[in-house]
Amino acid sequence: MRNVGKHAVIRVVCLVLGLVLLLGNRNGETTQESSAARLVFLSAERIESEGDLNAALEEYGFLVEQFPSSEWADDALLRIALGWFRLGDYRACNDAAQRLIDGYPRTPSAAGGQALQAAIVVTTARSTEDFERARSAFRRIPLVFGPDAYPVLEWRTLAKARAGEISLLLGEEDEAASMLVDAIENEPRNRWTPRAMFAFAAVLYRQGQWQAAAQTLQAIVDEFVNSEQQEVQQQVAAAKRRLTLLHRTLIRPRAGQPVWSRAGVLALGGGAVKRPIGIAADSIGRLLIVDDDKDTVLMTDADGTVQRRRTVSGARRPWWGIDGTPFVLTESFVTRADQIGHATFVGRKADKPQPLKKLRAAETGLFGNWFLLDRNDRRLVQFGPDQTYLRTLIQGGRPEPVDIARDTDGRLYVLDRKNNTVVRFAADGAASQPVVSRRWKRAEAITVDELGNIYVLDRDARTIEIFAPSGQLLGSAGPNLPGGVRLGSPRDIAVDGAGRLLIADRDTAAVMVLE
Repeated sequence: MRNVGKHAVIRVVCLVLGLVLLLGNRNGETTQESSAARLVFLSAERIESEGDLNAALEEYGFLVEQFPSSEWADDALLRIALGWFRLGDYRACNDAAQRLIDGYPRTPSAAGGQALQAAIVVTTARSTEDFERARSAFRRIPLVFGPDAYPVLEWRTLAKARAGEISLLLGEEDEAASMLVDAIENEPRNRWTPRAMFAFAAVLYRQGQWQAAAQTLQAIVDEFVNSEQQEVQQQVAAAKRRLTLLHRTLIRPRAGQPVWSRAGVLALGGGAVKRPIGIAADSIGRLLIVDDDKDTVLMTDADGTVQRRRTVSGARRPWWGIDGTPFVLTESFVTRADQIGHATFVGRKADKPQPLKKLRAAETGLFGNWFLLDRNDRRLVQFGPDQTYLRTLIQGGRPEPVDIARDTDGRLYVLDRKNNTVVRFAADGAASQPVVSRRWKRAEAITVDELGNIYVLDRDARTIEIFAPSGQLLGSAGPNLPGGVRLGSPRDIAVDGAGRLLIADRDTAAVMVLE
């Protein structure tokens, strides 16, 4: 109530200023309107910084309605569009961005509106054609808002960086490099420069230039480590993690050293596990842990502190969606770890509808598709974003798919226990090829890191092996881990952005971590 009162007072003050503007000296109109608009804008900024985004959106909206001709109106509209994007309301975001583009077409904020509209296309993409459409939209921004008219424009850098990222995702490495180098070398340094450099390091790594990739990542850390901007801090942290991952999975094996040098039990602040059987990690180290004791699902922050605890009957495998959504699988449905409610899936068998009731593992795809492993019929089934059945990718016969993972390009990796192989599918599930062939005792789980390295858990041998994207064996761990720790009954594995390997060990009653 206190905040509401403050907002009301500010609005009354602004309306009084507006009344003075109408009745007072017309020569002071612009100055008075600008002062009132500035007061509202600063209030909205403060409210937003305090975490009340909805209240901030109301204040920005009030500014736009009351002072549409002020110098703050276009920025307020951009803040509204950005706010709706953060809240996941892409229709409202697009409407606000279009209103900005139409009403204030030659302002720097309009470039931000165009970038947001392109970002919506990326976020909601359902095909490579959508990615190409978004890339074209990003490419237009530097053309419309050129350096002659806008010498310093951060949105131009972001547009070039995003266009480069999409080209990399589409496998067009030379095109990606061209856009990213342009952003790095031909734009003034700003908060989006580290993003372009990070993507360029990925291009270099893809082209086999891992030393140059490491140098580019280190340059991000050296140049921007003292920045106070949130986006820059996040990118510096990502560069540090990627450097660690490169060191663990590339430099150490080349030097004849083990991938991981120490092991221990993961300390969980706010709760322990008794029978962990499932685990997933995102790039920054947040975890989802399924504990078979009382069907508990834990969600932790990057420090291992439990942020949420939920009971999900029959919970098995967890995973993080592309957008950071935490999912948990049971035998008959998928649910979110942070919300109540679930989704069921109806496949086809002998051309008849058949609910999937023996689910083993699942993933969400790059284009919003669902991929589920059905244990009963030994099949991999693809569903659309609306959970409608699309096709069966693997079914019956010799294969026995037991787990599935996704890489940063959206490609899917299926672990086939019977054939002792890992098969890679394209992001849309269309094409497939074997990438790893190995004689495991009982292949149980698979995960893929951000460099495309593949990790396979052999449950009976109690070992984890890591393979390069080409399928070459890089190293292994278990059953005896560094430091004298011994695996008991490992059930699932995960790897974060820094290459930390996490193992859900049911009999040891712990999550083991290798660093």
